[in-house]
Parts: sequence; C-alpha cells; structure tokens
Amino acid sequence: MCSGDRPQPDRSAIQQVTIRLDHCLADVSPGVEHIVVPLLTYESLAFAARAGQLQFASRRKQLCGADAYGRIAFPRGLLSRVSNALSQAGYTIQFEHLRSFDHEAFAVNDACEGEFRFRCAELIAAVRDNPCGLIETPPGQIRSSYIGVICRLFHHARVIVPCATRDQIDQMSGHLPAYLGGEVDAVSRRNWSSSARVVVCGFDSFDSITWPPDFQIIVFPDAEQTIGELSIKARGQYIRHRVYGFVSPGQVRSDRTTLRLEALAGPVIYRSPRSGDVPLPVQVVMVDRPLVPCAAPKDHLPRRQRLIWHNQSRNEFLAGIAAAIAGGDIQKLWAHGLFLDRDQLPIGHHCPLRVVVLVDSPGHGRQLRDLLPQWPLIDAVPQYAGASPASACSPWGPPPAAIITAVAAAKMSHLSADVVVWASGGERALLPEHFPCKTPSGNSDVLLVDVADDCNAITARWTRQRLVDYQSRGFQILASPRRLCGPQEAR
Repeated sequence: MCSGDRPQPDRSAIQQVTIRLDHCLADVSPGVEHIVVPLLTYESLAFAARAGQLQFASRRKQLCGADAYGRIAFPRGLLSRVSNALSQAGYTIQFEHLRSFDHEAFAVNDACEGEFRFRCAELIAAVRDNPCGLIETPPGQIRSSYIGVICRLFHHARVIVPCATRDQIDQMSGHLPAYLGGEVDAVSRRNWSSSARVVVCGFDSFDSITWPPDFQIIVFPDAEQTIGELSIKARGQYIRHRVYGFVSPGQVRSDRTTLRLEALAGPVIYRSPRSGDVPLPVQVVMVDRPLVPCAAPKDHLPRRQRLIWHNQSRNEFLAGIAAAIAGGDIQKLWAHGLFLDRDQLPIGHHCPLRVVVLVDSPGHGRQLRDLLPQWPLIDAVPQYAGASPASACSPWGPPPAAIITAVAAAKMSHLSADVVVWASGGERALLPEHFPCKTPSGNSDVLLVDVADDCNAITARWTRQRLVDYQSRGFQILASPRRLCGPQEAR
C-alpha cells in the first residue's frame, strides 16, 4: 500500500480540547502540554552554592500540574490566558462546567443590590457574575467599603479577609462593622478559631487554616502583597470558593506579577471610575432649626411653596449655615445648632471648600440667592438674569460656593462638593445619580446637611421619609433630629 493510501488522522479530533471548570479550578485535556506548560511557567531568583560560594540562580516554577490521566490542572483565574493561547494555536475549545458549591451560601442579597444601586451597581454586577477576579480600586476606605458591599451581597456566606499587616487588620476590622454590624472578628495568631461570619486575619493566620470549607469567600484587600508562596499555597486549598483580590489602578506590572495575580484571584473584572468619580462615604447631619409653627395649606402646590420655598425664617437659617460652612466659622455653626467637632467637618484643608446648596426648583434658588448674593445660581436652562447654565461649570463641577437646581446637578458630569446642603425638604433629597464624587481638596468623605423640618405634621413626615432614604443609600447618619412634631402625621 502506497503512502497515499495510508489512513489520515482525524484532525478535527486532534484540534479539539475540553476544558473542565470546577469553580476556581480548571483542567484541560491531554495533548496540549507544549502550549499550556510554558505559558504558565515563570522564572524566579534563588540562591545556589557553586564552588563554595553563594550565587544567584534561576529557578523555573509552574502554576499548573498534570494528574494521573494527563489532564493539566491550573487555577481558573488563568482560564482566559490558556483559552486564548489554545485558540490562537488553532484548537477548538469545549467547556464543561462541573461546579459544585453551596448554593445557599452564595445566594445573592437582593436588598443589597437595591441599597447600593446608586454607588456600586457595576461592582455588584461584576462580583455577582464572576466567582473570582481582581478589582481595581484605590487603597483606603473606599476599598474597605467595597469589601463591605461584597460581604453584604453574599449575606449567607462566611468570608475571610487576609491582610498583610496588623495596621491593615485594625483598619479593616474597624471599617467593616459599619456594613455588617457585629458579624466581624479580627485575629492575628496562628492557632485560632472564630464563629463570626466575617473574619479579618493576618497572612500567618490564613496560612495556618486547615479547614477551608468553613469559609466560602476569600477577599484579599491587597493582592499584590499576597502573591508570596505561602499564601499561594494556602489559596490552593480553596477550590470551590469565590476569591477576589484588590489591586491599585494604573500600575505597570511585569508579566510574572500579572501571571501570579491571575493565579491568585483571576483577571480584572472591575475597574473603578476615574478618580473624580470614585464614590466616597457620605455623612448626614439633620439640623434642628428654631421651632416656628405654621398651618398646613390644603392644596399641594401652595403647600410646598409656603412651607419650603417662601418660608423666610427657614431660608435665613439655611443661608446662615451655608455661609458659616463656606467661611469655616465654627462658632456660627454652633449658633445654628450644627454641634459637630472640628474634626467632623471638612474644614482646614489647603484647598477652598466646595459648598453646594441644592434646591428642587429655580424659584427656591432665587429666594436663597437673595440671602447669598455672592453665590451664583446654576440652572439647567437659565430663564432669568443672573442665572448660569450648568455647561458653564468647570470639569470639576460647580464653583466653590454655589446654589444649584437638581436638574442642573443631574446634567453635570461631576457634582464634586465637600458639603452639600439640601434646602428644599420634601419626601426625599433629589441627589444626582453620580453623587458623591471626589473633590480636589482631597477630603475623605462628603458632608450632607439637611434641615429637620417639624413645624407641622406634613413637614415632620417629610423629614422622616428623607432620613429613611439616606439610610437606604448607605449614608452614615451623624446627627438625627432630636424632635419631631409628634405621632400624628398628615395623610
């Protein structure tokens, strides 16, 4: 039989591979070792004794291994790297899902998705849809808040948060209770046990764990500090778990570092917005103003105008607070009932404070502008002399002191302010969707000042509704109303 009569191999069978996925672990069928193994191998420095002297030597390390059947196993975080290389080599890939994990533990908290919809919708979607991955956010309290959101999202799962230093353990365990209450415990020793749902620990404590099933989710607050060999080895015990790592944005990393980060927690699944859009903690103060009883009008439009827009004593009170904050006058703030310590106010920074008085209508804005003549009134479509369009604002948003309508604020790319004074009462504050944003003054949080209206049952009900709305947005209430009009509320 001539060579042309020889049976040809089935090239379709040769060019097809199967990748099995078991949550955070993956393996690929035999026959592609020449592609996968070099791809997941890197060089590291080591010491070697040569001729009686210590010298540097190169050591090859693999992030994969073969089982008894020749299948090559690797962390699922490297899946995109492996599948892209196989596709470029002409292979057809068939994925087989073998996920087996506790569905109850990974049930998503629908209330959390609604609670943080204004600030973390994209993060929640990325974490919900990916069992592992890297999250690019700046270090600091914003990173702690995102970890708190993840813990709230999977409210039945036990979460372990390994940190590099004792200071990081203290900071993380101090920030998380604001999101989780008493469910957080901090440990820093090797032999430990805890029944808390969320445990913040050191690397030594994490490396000493011998019972991986006790936790369903691992979150590394600083993944780049976690890619040591011990932590990678401990991470390898968590096969059917969700794993997330935080890294700083805008960093140039070597191929080796990127490979090890992906092995630890996977590829990047979420990047925080540009620095001007990073959501910050919001602290709310509800200020009690002098009690001036007023009758409730019967029809809706005059009621809003009379109780809020054209209430001269209320407008004077608001204007006094806004001017005192902008001027950094603590004594005047105390005289208006804003009893906060200096360290609780964004006062004393080298940049001018940005103070915004937010109103629901140009009509109310005009009333306040008469009391704050140096403050520009910014509206979406100015219809009278003296108003400025929202498009006239700088890329960082409004001037350092301004009165802005809610419609104009919604059209701005940034409502960057250190202090926002909601002036128009009502059932809820008309805050723009992108609120809050980071400001050039570098403050760590945003202060929202509101007036606890209680001159009658209608305004008291509105105040309670706004307070509930602030809490549902995840804002921290520094000062609640000390009085309201009473149990009877208008219908």
